[in-house]
Amino acid sequence: CRVGAGEKINNLKQEASRDLFQTPPDLCQLPQARGPCKAALHRYFYNSTSNACEPFTYGGCQGNDNNFETTEMCLRICKAPGSQTEWKSGDL
Repeated sequence: CRVGAGEKINNLKQEASRDLFQTPPDLCQLPQARGPCKAALHRYFYNSTSNACEPFTYGGCQGNDNNFETTEMCLRICKAPGSQTEWKSGDL
């Protein structure tokens, strides 16, 4: 369990919500990270190659901050303003 990681993510998300014209934060460049634990949590990560939020299964520990509970939060933080939203199957 990473102490303070949730608070760090919440602060980044609040900053991104306030400034619609900022560039995506560094966390959006991080690769998908399942982590070594065995939980099967449905999450989304921002794929900087495809410029889209994509689903993945998070193991519950030791992932990274490119890990969002919803596509909406992922897009709000990582999608560049004015770009077209790309939805993956299962998002609707």
